[in-house]
Amino acid sequence: MVKQFEDMSNFEINRLVVEALFEEFESYEYQLQVCYLNKERERILFNPCENWSDAGSIIEDNGISLVYMPESGEQGAYYETHMLDEYSEEVYTTCDENPLKAAMITFLKSVEVYEMQNQSN
Repeated sequence: MVKQFEDMSNFEINRLVVEALFEEFESYEYQLQVCYLNKERERILFNPCENWSDAGSIIEDNGISLVYMPESGEQGAYYETHMLDEYSEEVYTTCDENPLKAAMITFLKSVEVYEMQNQSN
């Protein structure tokens, strides 16, 4: 089932990003932010929808591109996988006023499709 990420709050998106990135973690809400505990059991605030330092490595490591679309005035995020075959490839795009949120939604879309493909195999 495909989730409607665009309708989710930043907090909900941030929590899903934590879950997608870390196999073992404890996360919880702290002052309306997602936190996780690192290996040293230190609480790390995590807000990639609003914080470039949290989002930057996710954007870079996953080959997500940020774009500005002047016709709508929105920011966008774009992700394209390598060719599946000579005729098709996977492309995920998201538009939002917040480019970091658009990038995190695009990341979650790619993770969701990857997980669905692995479950069917």
